[in-house]
Amino acid sequence: MAILLLFKILLFFLTLIFSGKICYNKIIRSFQRPKTGGTKVNPPEAKSGRFLKPLFKFMPLSKEKKKLQIDELERKMKEQKIVLLFDFAKVKTEKMNLLRKKIKELGGEIKVFKKTLAKIVFKKLNLPFDFDSFKGQLAFLFGFQDEVLPLKAFGQIEKEEENIKILGGFLKTDFLSIEKIKELENLPSKSETLGRLVFVFSWPILGLRRVLSGNLEKFVFVLSQIKVKKEQ
Repeated sequence: MAILLLFKILLFFLTLIFSGKICYNKIIRSFQRPKTGGTKVNPPEAKSGRFLKPLFKFMPLSKEKKKLQIDELERKMKEQKIVLLFDFAKVKTEKMNLLRKKIKELGGEIKVFKKTLAKIVFKKLNLPFDFDSFKGQLAFLFGFQDEVLPLKAFGQIEKEEENIKILGGFLKTDFLSIEKIKELENLPSKSETLGRLVFVFSWPILGLRRVLSGNLEKFVFVLSQIKVKKEQ
């Protein structure tokens, strides 16, 4: 009986975790939009007319290196769960290094690509983004394991570094505005969501265990008292 009970409890938790993952994925999918048909999306800086000058210019790349970078960006855009595009032209080096370290710890990556190469990749993948209206220094933040945790790490650095500028992002192939990125940033991560679900649903089981153990202790106490009386 005890083995059967343990098996049922284990099956319950496995079902719970699977259901939690489905719920979490539904929340993430709610941020995705219908295909825009390749319409270009302007970064926020394009409307204001205020552009930041890059601190340095990229050295010319050979055709072989360009092809390698194009292939790399295309591969990462296909593998990512979420990607954030941002301008780091005036960001302090130590802040960028700290951000790189945090994102790497979360299974993500920060990479810098030339806008001309990014335009080629985005056009090939039919992703809407107007690189021509942006004059700053472009970096990509890739999240390969979780959709929310990389955004939370970025948000922490953003609070400390005012020069960092979000341009937009993509959830797979769906464009994310700054507002949507902030909404995602405030969501609990996948592990946090599953942890809360397990706690909520396991609480009745824990309560039942305490009740049963309490009754068992009382029963043992009664038996011990009966034994003492008989011995007297």
